[in-house]
Parts: sequence; structure tokens; C-alpha cells
Amino acid sequence: MRKTFEIPLDIPDVTIQTVETDRHGDFVITVKSTVEGTSCHKCGKKIIKVYGDDREITVRHLPILGRKTSICLRPVRYQCPYCDGHPTTTQQLSWYTPKSPYTKIYEAHILLKLVNSTVQDVYMKEEMGYEAVMGILDRHIQGEVDWNQFVRLDVLGLDEISLKKGHRNFVTIVTGRLDDATVILGVLADRKKNTVKAFLSGMPRKLRKTIKAVCSDMYDGFIHAAQEVFGKRVRIVIDRFHVAKLYHKGLDRLRKQELQRLKQELSEEEYKQLQGVMWVLRKREDHLTDEDKDLLEHLFAHAPLLKVAYELCNALTEIFEKRIGKRKAQSQLTDWIERVRDSTLHCFNTFLTTLEKWMDEIGHCSRASEFDMDSPGDRFYTTGPHLFPQESQVCSDRVYTCQTPPRGLSPSRTSQHRNVCLTAVTSRTRPAHDAPSSPRATKPDNGRCTTSAISPPVTRWTCW
Repeated sequence: MRKTFEIPLDIPDVTIQTVETDRHGDFVITVKSTVEGTSCHKCGKKIIKVYGDDREITVRHLPILGRKTSICLRPVRYQCPYCDGHPTTTQQLSWYTPKSPYTKIYEAHILLKLVNSTVQDVYMKEEMGYEAVMGILDRHIQGEVDWNQFVRLDVLGLDEISLKKGHRNFVTIVTGRLDDATVILGVLADRKKNTVKAFLSGMPRKLRKTIKAVCSDMYDGFIHAAQEVFGKRVRIVIDRFHVAKLYHKGLDRLRKQELQRLKQELSEEEYKQLQGVMWVLRKREDHLTDEDKDLLEHLFAHAPLLKVAYELCNALTEIFEKRIGKRKAQSQLTDWIERVRDSTLHCFNTFLTTLEKWMDEIGHCSRASEFDMDSPGDRFYTTGPHLFPQESQVCSDRVYTCQTPPRGLSPSRTSQHRNVCLTAVTSRTRPAHDAPSSPRATKPDNGRCTTSAISPPVTRWTCW
């Protein structure tokens, strides 16, 4: 049975001509501009006399069905009848930047992937190279923002990006959360308090008054900058991702110590039976398979302290999951601290100091708070600023899956939809907003899948 669904390309002012796959199975979509004319690069006047086409450009776009997607365009050149010598100007569309090999929306996608991650992690997962990610960062580091495009900003996110693992050089991404959309407000050259404060102070006073909360990690520079600019009116919330990362770091430290001990004490055959425990320990408890549970039972029989630490981590996660007020959450956090100290475990010592220091801000992390933490539907990367209305569904704890898994082939090379056959169809109208979105089933003419491109600019995918 053949089913059809449509995916918007989020690229304005184009019509789709062809949709193809390259030798790797990645999508190549050829488009044509629907905009007539451009502005002369000398006199600035509108010109409409077509001179020809410029050379073809190819830019990378957001992935479709887990595969890399490229947009090909041959820009139109126009000749100016007003200037001496009648120079030509190549039309530039709004969705890409000249000399950038990426669409603007893909660059924004990369910036959001960088939040709570590193340049190295992102370029490896996106298969694009270190210099490519750095180029995107360089293009977005700016001193001014067009604040007129925003009527309000409910929540701000302040996130540092480590340019290299093991190095203490950072840039700062400032994001805004408005309804269900996360937008990049700015990329700052460093994470110094004065740099962040200057950026926040540059926001129009009217827009500042619309901000309800600022979400940050536990870096003093971010928090103090926000407090000095917004005062007590705006709530400072510690990003739960960073909280979870810290207490799971304690568990991971103990795991390494215990496995080192067991490697000396157990036989080689017994020790091999513990293979894979790292990933199992990072899973949510309700996501464990029977095989996972057997592995943990075997591990805990040899390492009872690790079992205690594992149960304490799960207990803390449960506190954050409860729909309780800030005061009750802080009371339960205090009880959890006492449980840790009674256990004689030392792996959480650093986290306990942090928890007590930021108790007031971390207390906002419960699901009954005005803002919920973590991004729904994004369990691998953070999307910042990780604050959502109370009715939103949230991830329980991204730290279980935020760690880089063993690297194999990329998703674009292991797609389960390798039988997609492509054809291109053009249309002048976008499907009606109230049209049913359920897949339409038809009988296939053969055993292949077909993909149709509907413009502007929606891609229709038919598969079975």
C-alpha cells in the first residue's frame, strides 16, 4: 500500500524542478527562483532585464528522512539599463548567505545543536568538518540584533559552547523561547559577564519587560549578568540538563572505579559479561529491557555501592519529574541530600556542593513549576533554552541519551527507506491549511517507492 505525506522545505520564493538522489542515497533538490528582478549593486535601482543565469550553487539544507539534503539553484543575472556600461547583478534570495555552503535555516539548526554540546561532537554527528562549524559560528558572531522582529520574548536561554574538548575557550549562544519556537538571538565571542551583560542591556526596554525567565547553566557570569540587567522581576532557572549531567557524572565516576576493581578481581570470562553496562546505566529505569535488568543485577551483585548510587540518581530524577511546587521540591531535595550523606558514598560530593549553592534556582526544575525543563521530542540534542509551558510533555532526563553512542554509520547511510524512487511534479499552490494530513493510500504500480515534489515549496513523499 502506497502512502503519501508532505514535508515543507521552509524555503521561500522558489519552485521545485527536480528531486533526485545521489550515489550515497542523499537528496538533491533543484529549485528555481520565482522572484522577478533584483537591485543593481551600483545604483541600487530595481532592474528586471534578464541577462542570463549565473553558475549553479549547491547549499546544504535540513535533512529529510535522516538523509542529507542539498538545494541546487542557478541564480538569475539581471542587467542594469541605468548605469554606464550596463553592469549585471546576480539575484540573491533571502534563504541563503552568499559564499555560505548552507541555507540559513540549516545554520540555525547547527547553532541549536551546539547548545550543551561541543563543536567536535556536532561536526562528527553532522559529517561536516570542524572548520565548517567554526565558519557558521563566525558568521553569526555579532554585536547588534534587529530587535524589531520580536514583539515579545517569554524565555531567554544562555548557553556556552566549548570550541574544543579539554580547552577553556567558549562562545555564548543566546536563544529565545516564544510559544513553541526557539530562535537564535545572538552568538557572543566569549562567555564573560561583561559581554553577556552588554548584549542583554542592548535589548529594548519594552522587549525586556516581556521576559518571564532566564534559563542558564550554573556559570556565575551568566547568572550575575542576568540578575543585574533584569533584577528580581525575572526568574533565574538552572537548566535541568546541566543538573542531571552533574549528578550522573558522579555515578559514572563510581562506575569507572568499580569496573577497574572488578577487572582485577573477576576472571576474564566473568568480566566480559559486564560489557555494555555504561549505556545501560544511562538509560531511564522504565526504558530498561529484560536483558538490561539482568545485566544490572549481575553488575550490582559484584558492586553493591554502584547499586546505591544508581538508585539515588533515579530518586533525584523522580523528584524533578513530580508536579510539585518549589517549596516542596526543595524539601525533597534536602531529604535526598541527607540520604546521600547517610549512604557514605563520596561520588556525589561535588554535586552536593553545587546543589546546595544553587538550591533556589534548581528548585524551579520540577514539572509543576511555571516552566518545565528540557525539550520534548529531542532526546539526543538540547534545543535551548529548555523551558516549556506546564502542559508540555517533557523528557525526563536527557543525560541518559546525551552521551555520544558508539559511532557506526551515519543515519543517512543506514536509512530504512532505501527503496525511495523519485519523480518531480510542480504545482503553483500549497495544500490548504485545513486539508487532512493523514497519508493517502493508493495501489503501487510496482514494488518501488515514489517521491513527488510539490512547489512552492512542499515536498510530497510517497512510500510503502
